[in-house]
Amino acid sequence: ATVLLIGLVFYIFYRIFISRRFLAVHARGLFAQKSIFRRMAIPWSQIMGVSYSVSQNRLLGMRLGSRQQATLYLVGGRRLRLEGLSPDLASLANQVKAQIYPQRWAALWADLHHGRRLDFGLISLDRHALHLKSEMVPWRQVDRLGVHSGRLVVEIKDRTTKKLPVSQIPNLELLLTLVESGINAS
Repeated sequence: ATVLLIGLVFYIFYRIFISRRFLAVHARGLFAQKSIFRRMAIPWSQIMGVSYSVSQNRLLGMRLGSRQQATLYLVGGRRLRLEGLSPDLASLANQVKAQIYPQRWAALWADLHHGRRLDFGLISLDRHALHLKSEMVPWRQVDRLGVHSGRLVVEIKDRTTKKLPVSQIPNLELLLTLVESGINAS
């Protein structure tokens, strides 16, 4: 009986701990409470990017449900995972994108025209090439970029394909828009 009582007490404390987690969107940024003791205000200017993905959980080929992932990429390289902070991560990611994408788009174009490499997590690019982790692929060798099954698929003209999880690529829509606009022609 004592073990059951101790387990019940721990469960109650765990539920109280979890119930205090939330994320709120405000005019000047986000307010997050990750635990009873950890609160943070995040101004829009401190958010460099956001990634969002939905993946299917499977066991022996059977679908067990889906899992959402969202991550904020902050100034200075810090990351804040958003799972458990909002019941609707898709809507939250879209609200963050609506706030930060206009400024990020302008900054990306300015950096590109100054010859700088643009960083999107696992992938970066410049006017001359696409950089995948430690591999450089000149634009003339890139056949196509697209998203399929939660992965960014890079098809290279030598018939090889590289796949990167979109959950680790901040500002994916901006990346794809830059590539579609003919970044290598800038």
